[in-house]
Amino acid sequence: MIGKGFSPCTACSRIYDWPSEAPVLRFLDTRGLGEPGYDPAADMAFAESQAHFLLVTMKVEDPNQQEVIAALKKVRLRHPEWPTLVAQTGLHALYPRDVTHPTEYPYAGTDADYGIAGLSSDLSSALRHQRRQFEGLKGPPPIFVPIDFTRPEDGYAPSAFGLEALKDALEKAGVSVLREAEQAYADSLHDDIAGKAHPLILGYAAATGASGAFPIPIVGVGGLVAFIGLMLRSLADRYQLAWNRARLSEFAAALGVSALLGIGVRYGFRELVKLVPIAGAFAGGALNAVAASALVYAIGRAACVYLGEVRKGEAISTEDIQRAFKRALDDAFDRSRAKPGTSTPAKSPF
Repeated sequence: MIGKGFSPCTACSRIYDWPSEAPVLRFLDTRGLGEPGYDPAADMAFAESQAHFLLVTMKVEDPNQQEVIAALKKVRLRHPEWPTLVAQTGLHALYPRDVTHPTEYPYAGTDADYGIAGLSSDLSSALRHQRRQFEGLKGPPPIFVPIDFTRPEDGYAPSAFGLEALKDALEKAGVSVLREAEQAYADSLHDDIAGKAHPLILGYAAATGASGAFPIPIVGVGGLVAFIGLMLRSLADRYQLAWNRARLSEFAAALGVSALLGIGVRYGFRELVKLVPIAGAFAGGALNAVAASALVYAIGRAACVYLGEVRKGEAISTEDIQRAFKRALDDAFDRSRAKPGTSTPAKSPF
């Protein structure tokens, strides 16, 4: 946004996504609100329909901000709850000759900024004048952040003066919005990974069942361990994580030894299933093919829930993991009962 008296830097309005590959934030860079021949109504309406908070930028040397303030007041009348961050830019334009940035960032975004030692009277007056224009704005007061972003060759170090303050202010202004957006993105990403991992889990489950000897299909302990280990490693790769001693122990504990043993009895495993943490293995006696295949499938689905929670940085929910395990196990046995020719457990339910 620019005020009167400055050449336009933005020839047309553009949308910038951050990060570009999976946006958490979306910025609309409009043409100058005071630019002749430009009606910002359509761009503003589009931005307002998708916005959650307001980021206003204004050159500190530009005292004429009527168009920006007028547009902001209209938006705030409709959305008084939206946080507003005002970045006052181009500080060096009002520095005295041969003066560069302070060694440490001195601004607090309050009236105390006007009395900073060494601050030029021109810069102090400009900061105060711009901020006064926001008085009477509906809703909570804006957060002010003076910044100065220049090219390295301009000679002002650091070239991104106030960057950390801007990041902190963005977090303060939109922390709930950012967290919600990041959570939504993480959830959608988890769902996408889990959906794409489903055929892989089915493949390992089917292979486990098919490895049993006929006519009395038996999956040996070593074979079951190998299939589960390979599947868990493949799933972790898809979530861009790695299994370690701590995670294997946590996943084993979340599944619950007692629950696993109880399900083993319910579904007639030939030996009670034993959970062996750290070795990355689930061992049992002579499991029939259907039971072993169902077990692998259920462990795979539960692992997706666990890995998804780890990836999102959430607290591990034992309840969610056990629910996913039981639901998948029920589904696997329902499949086996629905298929003809499975009165004896000779095939995988998949």
